[in-house]
Amino acid sequence: MRLSPPQPYNNDSYAELQIFDAFRSVEMSDAICFNSLHLVSHREKKMSEIDFVLVCHKGIFVFEVKGGRVFQKSGKWYSRSKQKSHSIENPFNQARSALFSLVDSLKLEKILSPRVPIGYGVLLPNTVSSGTSVEYDALMSGSKTALKGFSSWLENFIQFWVNKVKAPTTLSSEDITKIANYLRPNSLVSDKPLSSFEKLNGLQQQVITAFEYDKRVICDGAAGTGKTLLVEVIAKECISDDKKLLVLCESKWLKGRLKTRLHSTNIVVATIDSLQVDSRRAFISQYDVVIVDEAQDLYRLDKINLLDKYINGGLDKGKWIFFQDLANQSVFFSTPETEAIEKIKNASDVSLSLDTAYRYSRTTLNYISDLLGKDKLPTKKVNGPEVELFASDDEDSERKNIETIIYKVLSLGYRHSDITLLSDNLFIESVVSQLPKSLLTSVIQVDDFNVRTFPLGGISFSELEHFKGLENKVVILVDFSKKCLDNTPKAYVAMTRASERLFIAWTSDEQTTYINVTQPTEVSVLDETSETTLAPGWKEVLETTLLEEECETFIAKKLLPPICGYELIVDEMVVSDAELAWPKVHLCIFSDETEHKDIEKFKSEGWRCYQTPLTDDELDEVSKIISI
Repeated sequence: MRLSPPQPYNNDSYAELQIFDAFRSVEMSDAICFNSLHLVSHREKKMSEIDFVLVCHKGIFVFEVKGGRVFQKSGKWYSRSKQKSHSIENPFNQARSALFSLVDSLKLEKILSPRVPIGYGVLLPNTVSSGTSVEYDALMSGSKTALKGFSSWLENFIQFWVNKVKAPTTLSSEDITKIANYLRPNSLVSDKPLSSFEKLNGLQQQVITAFEYDKRVICDGAAGTGKTLLVEVIAKECISDDKKLLVLCESKWLKGRLKTRLHSTNIVVATIDSLQVDSRRAFISQYDVVIVDEAQDLYRLDKINLLDKYINGGLDKGKWIFFQDLANQSVFFSTPETEAIEKIKNASDVSLSLDTAYRYSRTTLNYISDLLGKDKLPTKKVNGPEVELFASDDEDSERKNIETIIYKVLSLGYRHSDITLLSDNLFIESVVSQLPKSLLTSVIQVDDFNVRTFPLGGISFSELEHFKGLENKVVILVDFSKKCLDNTPKAYVAMTRASERLFIAWTSDEQTTYINVTQPTEVSVLDETSETTLAPGWKEVLETTLLEEECETFIAKKLLPPICGYELIVDEMVVSDAELAWPKVHLCIFSDETEHKDIEKFKSEGWRCYQTPLTDDELDEVSKIISI
């Protein structure tokens, strides 16, 4: 879903930041969620503000967010944070009055049908449980546990309110656009309905939203996360015909491909080297909008300064979006200059990341992670092909392996055009040139011209350096040896070009690098398939704590589970609380937002205290103490 604004307001509410991130992760087509929506007209107050408003096909829903540990006592509501309790308004009453005030305004504008479901709820991201009451249903309250499966909780919440309406009606895409633009003008500025973007995941839609808000955006994502797809979507759906648009990249082949797919009189597709010539031919001196794909290849001051001259308003005031994979592909052509990176970063308004990779499997991910370093792949969800390895000792056996792979792929129903042979060598130096004539006649070398109509009519052959930014259903890596692995960015690009099947024809005099093609080399202990084997107590901890990474380490070491949300009581009073605690050994762990004075209260009582993020040494130290 989209969020408005695309980045949360800085209102010093950590709880709202948590909920903002939760909504951002929800994949819901034709939906927009507003953060901090002001109400000039309110039933009970002169002015009010709604924390979150969700407008979707199934209705309109309002959410009140309360931080700290929220509880009821003698009919009154309290929030406890920083070891102090203070009274708060009944959050359910707040949400209800805000909802009906909002509905009053929508009905006055005659843009809301009486049979469209409406509802309100309370979100308590730091509270383990809100308890039960006759005043509200449990489905109306989302506590800390709800954040662990927020999409599922939200679905149940919406259905709860839908079930309360007899013969409910839904909101169309046009209705949603009309309501959204009334609540916050120009929230949906695209002429296309929201359904145009329904194939995008939640984070991809956030990138679109940020761009439509006239933000200067940096979008980072590993290979296969949909960066080039977003380039095309933005260019086709979000730019009006009266705006001069520049789509810029480094690769001539990617330029040719994009030029074919973005055929419009107001769009110029260029490489940084062809920018001056292409602009002169289009009679354009400056562009209203600039989209840069594979931006990590352009981070040199001379290139950035050249681009700056062609942007209406320059980098500091113009409208642009940079798509990049700075972590993994930044040294493919040349090493980026720090000054150039900082110049773009300082001029940007928003930095967003894509975390779902569709072009490699978890098997591939584990292999590449080991190759590049485990911290270099910022992807949390992975869909894509498995890897099949065909090892050989010499070129002749590799050639036979390539034949075997091709015939196997064709027998699976793939067409010749679905297959790309990818090599780090020129065609004449590749083992592919030695294939039998019966296969060789089906092989077409990709070049600057025919790449525009890629995939080609036969099996395509490409040098790796030109295939950057492109993909095919089946990729066969040929001439793949130890020298390819010595250049990790090249190996990374090579192994992330297949959308359905990846084959590696390996040849080397050295011992073959092993790739596990049957199962992941590393399975998270938090995967659903392994939760049933967790030691007693850990499942409850995982349902409430936000320190998943630390818990994963402790579970792997088979340590005893802690108490989550442990309260330190001194003289019959709660003086502090810790996120995780092992009382028997007087050890506790605090989240990163905990204040120093609150940690000191535990220390004064003889506790060993740690604060996230923990170093490897601290994790080992904690593990040793707990296991005693």
